[in-house]
Amino acid sequence: SNALVDLWAKIYSKASQSIRRSIDENDWVRSATMGVWAICFYTPAYMALYAAFDRVFQKRTPFAIGSRVVGAVIYSIPVNALFFFYGTSVHHTLEWYGLWDSLLADAEEEAEWVDHADEKEGLLSRISKQISDRLRFKRGETSTEEDQSEKIPAQEHVEKEGTIEEIR
Repeated sequence: SNALVDLWAKIYSKASQSIRRSIDENDWVRSATMGVWAICFYTPAYMALYAAFDRVFQKRTPFAIGSRVVGAVIYSIPVNALFFFYGTSVHHTLEWYGLWDSLLADAEEEAEWVDHADEKEGLLSRISKQISDRLRFKRGETSTEEDQSEKIPAQEHVEKEGTIEEIR
């Protein structure tokens, strides 16, 4: 009896964890769009189709049943295609909205960062200047007197001591 209770507790625990994980990972937007389609379009469309079948095929003969099946399959092609296009457009629109929302948030964050960098003596411009100085130095271009005061330590060392190959 205890083994049966333990087995039931394990099954219940695993099932509840699986259900909880399924709820946490559910795509609620997708579920909502599918529900709207089912309630507003799919169900009424098939109710109308089966009402038409009942008017046309009043007796349940093998021919009538086969005709209903074939008719439902043929009818489902445009209905399912419309659902596909509807669902795809809704999801892509929401993804694009999320993308734009993300891009706007990134732009606001970047603008805020640049504003703060200006307050801190142009951190961004100093970094950019150091990078351009390094590139000019690697190309062998001479720097201006103003640039001489802002040389990076590695650049000063190479100018005084030479490159590693020259030292050897």
